[in-house]
Amino acid sequence: MASIMYAAECPQCGRSAFADNYYKIDVTYIHCRRCGYNAVTSRNPEEARRYGHDVHENPGYGVCLSIAKEGHLEMTLFNCFPVDVEQCKAEILATDPELKKSFLVTYTEGVFEIILGTPSENFHLPFKEYAEKMYEKHGDIEGFEGLVPIEN
Repeated sequence: MASIMYAAECPQCGRSAFADNYYKIDVTYIHCRRCGYNAVTSRNPEEARRYGHDVHENPGYGVCLSIAKEGHLEMTLFNCFPVDVEQCKAEILATDPELKKSFLVTYTEGVFEIILGTPSENFHLPFKEYAEKMYEKHGDIEGFEGLVPIEN
């Protein structure tokens, strides 16, 4: 099945989210690496379910991105507020992550709290500013004008 991946505005925090659109069956997966929002959407939910895509939406309460020194990446999107943030922090530190690239961030009522590590350079940019920066860096992609490139 074919899809197009691009950056989209997060419906929850207004930052840059990752969208993966399966255009032949009109199903889009979206997850925000800033606030943790994640959803599967479709203009035709019955058709989406027929192909095995569960249409749903989860508010986000934060993100944990752990990158090991060997490069292994593990990302967790919180669908509820972490019960014990200090325990999460201890579990991350136990894996000896690259703290210049890893982070633990909570999100509630529009407020981000950086608990550990260093979020990416573009983490706090509103989507419009992020899109302008990505267009400046990458330009429009022929045949895909209007789609915002994803941050590497």
